[in-house]
Amino acid sequence: MRRYIVMVATLSFFAASPAWAQEELLTQCAQVQVTDNSAVADAPGDVRDQFRFLCAQVVNAVTNVQPSIGMAFNGGNPVLGTGSTIGKRILGLPRVSVTARANFAFADVPNLQQFANEVTQNQQTLEAMETFGLPAVALQGDVAIGVFNGIKLAPMIGGFGAVDLLGSVAFIPKVKEIEDKLGLDEAIINAGGGVRIGIIKQGILVPGVSVSGVYRRMGEVQFGEVDAPRSDPGEFASNLSTLSLRVVASKGILFLDFAAGAGYDKYSSDLSFDWQLRCETNSCTSANAGQPIVLRPSKTAGGTPAPIEGELETAAWNVFGDVALNFLMLNIVGELGYQKSTD
Repeated sequence: MRRYIVMVATLSFFAASPAWAQEELLTQCAQVQVTDNSAVADAPGDVRDQFRFLCAQVVNAVTNVQPSIGMAFNGGNPVLGTGSTIGKRILGLPRVSVTARANFAFADVPNLQQFANEVTQNQQTLEAMETFGLPAVALQGDVAIGVFNGIKLAPMIGGFGAVDLLGSVAFIPKVKEIEDKLGLDEAIINAGGGVRIGIIKQGILVPGVSVSGVYRRMGEVQFGEVDAPRSDPGEFASNLSTLSLRVVASKGILFLDFAAGAGYDKYSSDLSFDWQLRCETNSCTSANAGQPIVLRPSKTAGGTPAPIEGELETAAWNVFGDVALNFLMLNIVGELGYQKSTD
């Protein structure tokens, strides 16, 4: 079987606004208990309020990270440079398109290292947790296999209902800490598959139009570490699954191919997170024999430290455009896009 291989170098930039947090997680923040340190029971009520405020800050940070990491994997077009299905050959053998790409994104992650998670006599309220753009580079391989050519609707207009099977494997390499800011200690691997359905196959006079759906799943990733020696103000661990829906149109002009599309991504995660608050006010040190009080979450009043666990779902719309330089057996494609989280 002859394979039609397209090797692609792509440069993708996406920007995301903050996503909405799950009300269930914020409710848990409002109701969270503290650990069994006897001095904690004597901590002032306003300190407990700051403790719950810090919990909400961690939740909001997680909701920023989720779509930011997701967009590094998803990119825009599931098959770069085209919106047309590839279909089968005349003899019934499937066509195969193989793509190599690199997606560049800035993941909006919490600046845990530089966040002051303590209240003092001079500073009795916490500031909002800042974020910074963590460079995320996803190296990705995609494959499209044409299994059905579709139906011809009119002369020179065909491909209606054509079917391509899609597959994708990607990973984000380790990212070192930048200026004492958060890094990525382990590489993240993501894999998925889906289908692309043709509306119109690209021809001399008509553009190619298709819709697609791809499901991807990522293993667990962790940011921050509350325990020593790092003693970050917060930490969280999360996996990620994504459902990506796309509609794409494309047209070739001479040796250039142009594609544009829009999409919707649904992100789902099972996550756990932990945090700590250090209280050095006079009332806290008086209640703890002159020592600061450290508050940690617990599932029961006076219990042992335990992270909060729950589910998080966010969603985002996106638009993107591709320009491809067509060398028949080799295409070089550039892609730009924008992602906007929904409320």
